[in-house]
Amino acid sequence: MPIKYFTKNINLSGDFKNVFENKIKKFYHLAPDIKEINVDLSYSPFHAKNESIRLEVSLEVFNKNIVAATRAANFLEAIDIIEEKIKKQLEKAKESRQAKRKITRRLIRETKSL
Repeated sequence: MPIKYFTKNINLSGDFKNVFENKIKKFYHLAPDIKEINVDLSYSPFHAKNESIRLEVSLEVFNKNIVAATRAANFLEAIDIIEEKIKKQLEKAKESRQAKRKITRRLIRETKSL
């Protein structure tokens, strides 16, 4: 899984990358076929102090793009918020995918019985 980092007005340290990659590893049980991850991180001193960090993460999985974005005061807070947003979206996509499979299987069974 290649992770691409895009930054603006900030330097990425190895600590941020390690923390982020550990959070992303949790999603493999929901989506084992993650194709690509894009991380857009920026710092703006002109925003309010509790919104100075902007983090946007997009995943390419299940032939869909899952995108989550947030503003926070620091990296760790932003990563935690993004983790919850992505988790909800991945669970919803997985349930939708499973429902479509059930419908397809039922239709196949019905056509075989004809």
